[in-house]
Amino acid sequence: MRRPTALLLTVSFACAQDPPPLGVVTRSDSFLLAATKIGLPPVVPSVDSLPEAESLGARSLVAFCGQCHAAPAPSFHSAGDWPIVLRRMWLRMDHLAPDYRVGVPSTGERHALLQYLQGHALAVADNLPDHPGRDTFVRVCSQCHALPDPRTHTTADWPVVFLRMRENMTRMHVSAPDQAETTAILAFLERSTIVPGSRR
Repeated sequence: MRRPTALLLTVSFACAQDPPPLGVVTRSDSFLLAATKIGLPPVVPSVDSLPEAESLGARSLVAFCGQCHAAPAPSFHSAGDWPIVLRRMWLRMDHLAPDYRVGVPSTGERHALLQYLQGHALAVADNLPDHPGRDTFVRVCSQCHALPDPRTHTTADWPVVFLRMRENMTRMHVSAPDQAETTAILAFLERSTIVPGSRR
């Protein structure tokens, strides 16, 4: 009966040890490094493609987020999700050893970054129309992010956007839709982008 306690003490003692010196890579370090490379955020086509690319928020996004991974597009998360994501990223940055020389944003830069990301965040659907394909759209597209407002893109743009999302799903190791699901989702988006009463 004493063995589980002894094991717990051993694990606790091991976890409390100082980390190895910078440059010394343990087996555990290798696992963690490999894990962090899985499911990284989709890459922004170019810095110039960011909205308000010269703003403090955009520059902070590139300067600080781009130190560890490619800068994510602001539309990758909803306005409600970004504070949670940033909190997690700032926690890591604040507690990394100084030897890693990771730049840490100031309070003003953090505020500007959050405002920027929320201001250009994914437009979330608040009331989806009850068209055929709605359930498929909800099930597939909610795997990675909040459901986007179908009116965010035009009927002509949605196939291109959807193809990019499929590529992101493969990158994030998320189950991608098959051909039947793809057809249903695109048909739903096409109908949902049409303004009632308008002619095509």
